[in-house]
Amino acid sequence: AVGIVGYVIQLATIGYLSDLSTIDPGTADGGELAASAGPAVILTLVGALVQFIATVLLTGVITVVMSQAVLGRPMTAGDAWQRVRPQMWRLLMLSLLITVVFVAALVGVGALVVVLGLLTAGIGLVLLLVFWIPAVVLMTYWAISPAALLLERTGVMRALGRARQLTNGAFWRTFGTVLLMAIV
Repeated sequence: AVGIVGYVIQLATIGYLSDLSTIDPGTADGGELAASAGPAVILTLVGALVQFIATVLLTGVITVVMSQAVLGRPMTAGDAWQRVRPQMWRLLMLSLLITVVFVAALVGVGALVVVLGLLTAGIGLVLLLVFWIPAVVLMTYWAISPAALLLERTGVMRALGRARQLTNGAFWRTFGTVLLMAIV
């Protein structure tokens, strides 16, 4: 269902963007460009939001199903949804918090690297690695926080702390798993 929604949004976005090819760049004003590009940007944002929510909720359902499968207890998707639904808002808030922190780190580090790179003639690339290390460590420790939230039925901040406890001593294994998932 999410794939179909995404496909329809992409088709509509392409339609609006194809209108840009009919605009003469020499005579176009901001209103013409906004009329074509504005809806495309809004549709793209709506598509990203739908994808984000669906991915978070699907991950939650899969987490619950897999936790029961490990224990040898069969569970239907409906049963899993019944367990996820009461925690849905906390799961979405947790995922949003992690995403905002990661994007803020990306933007902050990127801006710092550009500024320092310009001021120090290239040392910005070295600083990129240095400043990225804390963000990568934090994301690794928080990687299993959605599972902690769902399976232990905790709050958002407690899930972040619990994820840190659970990955303590297994940092490299968790980092490797997260890296492999990112590559895939």
